[in-house]
Amino acid sequence: MENIILIGFMGTGKTIIGRKLADRLNWDFIDTDSEVERVTGKTIPQIFKQFGESRFRSEEKLVVRKLGKRKHLVVATGGGTVLDSENVACLRENGILICLTANLETILKRVKAGQSRPLLSGKEDLKQKIEELLSVRSQAYSAADINIDTSFDKPDQVVEKIIQNLQERKKMQAPVDIYLDLDKRSYHIYIGQGLISSVDCYLKELNLGKRVLLVSNPKVFGLFGELVEKKLSAAGYRVIPALAPDSEEAKSLDVAGKLYDLAYLNELDRQSVVIALGGGVVGDLAGFVAATYMRGVAFVQLPTTLLAQVDSSVGGKVAVNHPRGKNIIGAFYQPKLVLSDINLISTLDDRELRTGLAEVIKCAVIADREFFSWLVDHIGDLLDRRPEALTRAISTSCRIKAEVVQEDETESGRRAILNFGHTVGHTIEALSGYNLYRHGEAVAIGMAAESRLANELGILTKKDEERILGLIKKTGLPWELPGQLPIDQFMVSILKDKKVIDREYTFALPVRIGRAEVIKGIPEEVLRSIFCK
Repeated sequence: MENIILIGFMGTGKTIIGRKLADRLNWDFIDTDSEVERVTGKTIPQIFKQFGESRFRSEEKLVVRKLGKRKHLVVATGGGTVLDSENVACLRENGILICLTANLETILKRVKAGQSRPLLSGKEDLKQKIEELLSVRSQAYSAADINIDTSFDKPDQVVEKIIQNLQERKKMQAPVDIYLDLDKRSYHIYIGQGLISSVDCYLKELNLGKRVLLVSNPKVFGLFGELVEKKLSAAGYRVIPALAPDSEEAKSLDVAGKLYDLAYLNELDRQSVVIALGGGVVGDLAGFVAATYMRGVAFVQLPTTLLAQVDSSVGGKVAVNHPRGKNIIGAFYQPKLVLSDINLISTLDDRELRTGLAEVIKCAVIADREFFSWLVDHIGDLLDRRPEALTRAISTSCRIKAEVVQEDETESGRRAILNFGHTVGHTIEALSGYNLYRHGEAVAIGMAAESRLANELGILTKKDEERILGLIKKTGLPWELPGQLPIDQFMVSILKDKKVIDREYTFALPVRIGRAEVIKGIPEEVLRSIFCK
């Protein structure tokens, strides 16, 4: 499904509902009547008065043909648009038809209060004319895939009904299914729209226990927790909400201990499930608890941020922090399932969206030159949250990570390339007290600095370095190292990186766009010359 086409009689709310639906989906909205007026430079009543209805229908047909070639539109059609079978065929080619209906009294009330309508002008018996038009058009409206009555609901309620119908009838695009093959630890990563509404169905397929520890934070739980809890409870699961602080401080043994208490008091056993509903912090914490409670219980990821969907929810790294370092206490513990619902990304602020795009850029740089070029061309679509673009970016990033993890699950070799930008990024986070930069922002600065290092070492061309930096800038991410960097502390912190062996400076660096390698034994003076600039 590329477009949503709203058809129906005048006064059923196609325009106002269409605008709200488009806003909800982050799609463009087009009203065919308004488009005809824009193209002709005349109002609909003027066209009818000067040229007659036939001219209007001709102009309407031209508009429909143009719209049929576009994607991700919510289109509100005129009441008579679908009387032409060619219009119907054109609109249906890339879209689903949803007919909005209303009872006669509601339509009569709305058209009396609305704008001038040429087909009803001058009619003394307005009710009779509406009945006649409805009778003539009823067969044409029957072409709809879905019918929604708008008589008694507010526009926002109608929008919810439309989305629910689309999901239930599976008219939304089927989710992308990425299988991460790790023998007995294998699992599916599903990416698509509206997946969170089917969490109960996906969970049933795993044949796990009926007790669920739902780990989230107050903000995310306020947005999606009630829906998840309602769906699971209706399916027979006993859901125990467990809310952690909405900050990096949640990743601690103290908070994990409170979750252990909650799980034990509610009699969660080894067949129970821990679900992470949130971003990277929630996922790391919930995964760590799942890995260690009763020596391991099932773990499911419902990532709600772009960063979590493309990175932290995939690959099985779970951890909490230690006062002396980030992610020091952890394990490799794979989830049973990852459900990445791209509709949830609509709730993110622009800064958080860009934070996630940093990890997308990283994946392209280390493993897929073609994907990098696609990002350069489509970064605007991603910033506009276009569903098609988001699906491709998330699924490609997950495929790249899945391929690397399948080859090296426990980061003893090639998996270290996923740390491109992270050696410098983690150091910046630590030195700034984890409160100045978001993770993706620190990684973006790290990628810029480490690309410069790769060029200095002679393994990356200047052209590729500039292309990487150009994409980071185009995304609106920070790229410059903080001013007055305490270089001695910086160098000591880098030596504490988990890739370091025998105190040799070690980095995952790009050798060209689309390929990265782990480079060991980098001279300290080279690093100082780069990071002091």
